[in-house]
Amino acid sequence: MVLSGDAPSSSWRKASVCASASACVEVAALDGRAGFRAGPAGPVIRVSPSAWTELLRRIKAGKLDPPKADGSAGASADRVENGA
Repeated sequence: MVLSGDAPSSSWRKASVCASASACVEVAALDGRAGFRAGPAGPVIRVSPSAWTELLRRIKAGKLDPPKADGSAGASADRVENGA
């Protein structure tokens, strides 16, 4: 993982639902790595393509969902661990 603050502004993308929101993560392909940041003023985190793929896999599987109010795993994590 590499942290930096310098990246071309034209290469950054975010979800279309984030057009007017300021709390969205932006992503870009940067020098053969995946880069992401919390906004134009934030630091840039660059990771290898395999690390980016693993992060996306974990997000989609619900492994990074916040816990439920009762302290148990998030709903999508329950589905994955139970084979649903």
